[in-house]
Amino acid sequence: MSNVSARYMKAMLHAARKAGAVVRRHYLSETLEVRKKSAQGDLVSIADLEAEREILSILRRAFPDASMVAEESGGSHESGAAFYVDPVDGTLNFVHGVPFFAVSIGCWIDGAAAAGVVLNPLSGDIYTAVHGAGARKNGKPIGVSGALSLKDSLIATGWPYDRDNRARLFSEMDRLYVGSQELRAFGCASLGFCLVAEGAFDGYWEWDLKPWDMAAGALIVTEAGGTVSSLSGGAFDLGSGRVAASNGRIHAELVGALGA
Repeated sequence: MSNVSARYMKAMLHAARKAGAVVRRHYLSETLEVRKKSAQGDLVSIADLEAEREILSILRRAFPDASMVAEESGGSHESGAAFYVDPVDGTLNFVHGVPFFAVSIGCWIDGAAAAGVVLNPLSGDIYTAVHGAGARKNGKPIGVSGALSLKDSLIATGWPYDRDNRARLFSEMDRLYVGSQELRAFGCASLGFCLVAEGAFDGYWEWDLKPWDMAAGALIVTEAGGTVSSLSGGAFDLGSGRVAASNGRIHAELVGALGA
């Protein structure tokens, strides 16, 4: 790991752990403040806001010239280094007491993934990756599964906020359900990526995502030896909102079943 990458990772780990402490403190609080944003299932809580402020404060002190693109406060990026921040990925789970949510921070430099951190605040599990240096869970190297075919694979997806296109999702789910061992939908994109990276899921797809949902997890998958692409199998685009990730061995079957 280069000195520059080590600086990024040190600050990102510090920020993720501080944010995780905020999220744990609010989890299952009887006084948790929550409001709706753009859609019925799109929520923001006081924990999201406090955790994001903690993350941005740490990253801005460490890298004052970097762009910050965060779920609750926005931001944009044109060139140089950018941090993509999701303080609570899986807010709906968090609000309902479902223990499947994460703090996600991705660093991209000039349009390419450089480093990623995903923290499960409840378990304490932390997934990390640096471009060219592999992926790790709690400091130990991880790798994708050895599944060779879709029929032997456990596949995951997520639920888009845009319910007008639900027929498309149900069609995709039907084809993947029939063609795989089974499907899962846990409601946290960043942890979905991480479960592919450590070989628990063999494949994952989703659309209607935001850059902060994918910036860390996509790198963690590729550094674990997997493949990340568009839904049709083309190049992954952080701004597209659409992604397919797998162990690589089943990727052609996965995107073929999606029929994008």
